[in-house]
Amino acid sequence: MQAATTTFDEEKIDRDLERLVHEIGKVIEKARPEKRAELGQMASDLMQEEMMRAQVRFDDSRVGARRPLNLLALGAFLGILGAGLAVLMPQIGFILLGGGLVTLSLGAIHRMATKH
Repeated sequence: MQAATTTFDEEKIDRDLERLVHEIGKVIEKARPEKRAELGQMASDLMQEEMMRAQVRFDDSRVGARRPLNLLALGAFLGILGAGLAVLMPQIGFILLGGGLVTLSLGAIHRMATKH
């Protein structure tokens, strides 16, 4: 059912696009002959600008779709960072390592609690 809907939408989009191109062609034909090339170039430039705007809107919508880092990832990062720093600066390293282990544990508990 989804494939049929997608095909219908694509066909409608194709028909709408063909209709708009035909209308633009009619407008350009009505112009004085010396202005036709300029109008054709303007239509092309406007189409490129609109495509760039549509791409920016698409990219912006994808940015919000990214999943945030979870507690497991944060805990793993803090644990690895803490283990590395434990060699150089033991107090700071062990604090980060402990924080990483706590965060990793909380992340695991949260993941088990939210799994269905």
